[in-house]
Amino acid sequence: MPTIARGASVGFFAPGRRHHQRRTMSSEPRVSPSNEPPAREGEEGARNPNVPLLLLLSLGALAYNAYYYGARWRAKDAPASIERGSETRERASSAATTPGDRAAAATKKTPPPVVIIKDAPKEELEEEVTEEDKEVFREAAEMLLAAKRSAETKKREEASSASSASTSSSATSVDASSTRRGKRLYLVRHGRTEMNDYLRYHDWSSPHFEDPMKYDTALTSEGEAQARALGERVRSTLDPPPEVLIASPLSRAMHTAELAFADAFPEIPRETCVLARERVFHASDVGSHPAVLRERFPSWRTRDLDDAVASDGDDGWVPWWYHGGTSDPKHVAPEPIEVFEKRMHDLIAWIDAREETTIAMVAHWGTWYSLTGREFENCELVACALEDLRPGRGAMK
Repeated sequence: MPTIARGASVGFFAPGRRHHQRRTMSSEPRVSPSNEPPAREGEEGARNPNVPLLLLLSLGALAYNAYYYGARWRAKDAPASIERGSETRERASSAATTPGDRAAAATKKTPPPVVIIKDAPKEELEEEVTEEDKEVFREAAEMLLAAKRSAETKKREEASSASSASTSSSATSVDASSTRRGKRLYLVRHGRTEMNDYLRYHDWSSPHFEDPMKYDTALTSEGEAQARALGERVRSTLDPPPEVLIASPLSRAMHTAELAFADAFPEIPRETCVLARERVFHASDVGSHPAVLRERFPSWRTRDLDDAVASDGDDGWVPWWYHGGTSDPKHVAPEPIEVFEKRMHDLIAWIDAREETTIAMVAHWGTWYSLTGREFENCELVACALEDLRPGRGAMK
């Protein structure tokens, strides 16, 4: 049986390699590495070259175990007041022991963590509410309170309105205060005029604006067509029908009322109201002599205009529109806002004092804008109650 000479050394991982190996020079045949038993290190202190690699692997394993079990210990001691929806997925990812497991965990799409506060101290929650948040909460509470009060007020007004209407229907004579909440109004703006066409291309608020001096401006053919089309609609839509037709004494309003309501409701009386006229801005808001209006619209009652003519006597007459104290009927004096708004208050009182409960009125943009806050289009009709009108609802200067 072959033997190995004393003093020879063999590598641990690579038997048969020659580096750092010392073999005795003999004539005895070499032993096959597969049958060669491990040799004892020689007295010369020969060392195994794989020892440093083994040490590095051992240290790496110790470091990995320390990190892994340390992470589990920290997760175990985490605060109980906050749970994250992705905690299980994070543990699975950190516990993966192979590169394949880690890659699968890294590529897996997970939703963002959900934070659930269970037993958080009260003082911590209070610190998260800022002063700005408290101000928003106060404003919201005030708005809700105001809306509640408004609803209660409206409910009381509706109950009062129903009571007032029932009282007025059963009474033989009704005063102005009891009829106000029972009145139904059909408000109409006149049709398109020559001045409207001019203002389409000329901004009257511009410092370079020039008044074309279209006194008591007339309807255009388009405006007349608008009024006739309105007449076709009101015949079948106004319910209840109006008991009286009121118009501003400016020609465009009377002409619109004639075309829109004369054929639809030929039996109702027609009457002018100087309080419903447009606020004087331009020459187009300056009216005509009462005699001219009576000749053009003979079926209309113009008592308020007759009073204006008779107030001066002889051959002179006082214009029924705002004239700034002058006697020249062609003078254009812009009407101050305070004078106009007082006239709107007088108009509401005038309507309130009438006996009719359903009234159709044709007037102007400025009149209805002040009382409703709505910018009427030409020949637009709006139905409302008298209590809905309030001077100054439309901001005018």
